Amino acid sequence: MKNGVKRECRHAGHPQHVARRQNLGIQYVLDYGLQPSTIVFAVAFVVWGVGLIVFGLPLWWLFHKLRLRHWLVAAVVGAAMTFLVDFGIETRLFEFIPPPANSTYSASDSGGPTVVANNMGVPPALPGWQ
Repeated sequence: MKNGVKRECRHAGHPQHVARRQNLGIQYVLDYGLQPSTIVFAVAFVVWGVGLIVFGLPLWWLFHKLRLRHWLVAAVVGAAMTFLVDFGIETRLFEFIPPPANSTYSASDSGGPTVVANNMGVPPALPGWQ
């Protein structure tokens, strides 16, 4: 303390540092992203609910008819269906759904190309999905 004035770290009062402190964590979301975050959550909740009705309700009925009502069965079926539905979406329902017109979508991973011009593992020389 000098002349009755409390001194801070030489960088603490710098305007950039003050802005960074105020815009971290939840404060950043509240300042800049609350509305988009809420919209994304609402849309995801609706999509989840529709998926639960479309895929979960028939399976729930089937497994209850088969008297498989244990919570572990429900957890395993739920995890398996989540994987299968996501995998089906990612592969355009295992390529039963045609690609959009004039699309040249391509993708690869560390092993090489997996999708070239909308075809998974085609031509056969590609190390992708065959």
